[in-house]
Amino acid sequence: MKNKLINEGSVLTRDNKLFYLASPYTHNDIGVRHQRAESAKEASALLFDAGQDNYSPIAHLHDMAIKYQMPEDSEYYRAFNFNILRRCDELLVLTIDGWDVSDGVDDEINLAKTLNMNIRLFNPFDANRAVIT
Repeated sequence: MKNKLINEGSVLTRDNKLFYLASPYTHNDIGVRHQRAESAKEASALLFDAGQDNYSPIAHLHDMAIKYQMPEDSEYYRAFNFNILRRCDELLVLTIDGWDVSDGVDDEINLAKTLNMNIRLFNPFDANRAVIT
């Protein structure tokens, strides 16, 4: 990914676009949930480091849900996530294992379609999909 940081005088500014990074989370196996959260955090960090501002509900909420014993299902966070998604410019779907059967990701894609938002698939962990498509 190309870094979008530009120098305007003495202040570094970022591209104003805000990406919503959708990814699967819910699974019966806590180890799978943890791995999915780690993948979301890493993908979000890679985007951010490349100058792409983004919000990942999994990266943002996973540790909080564990520490404060909050529900871990998509329905509990749906209204909050939709509120954030409506404020974003584009939806990126992290295509890790489970993305194509995730109710939460499906809901986010459907809302983005309703909003006529650009939707792109993204997987920095797969050499064949290392770029945003």
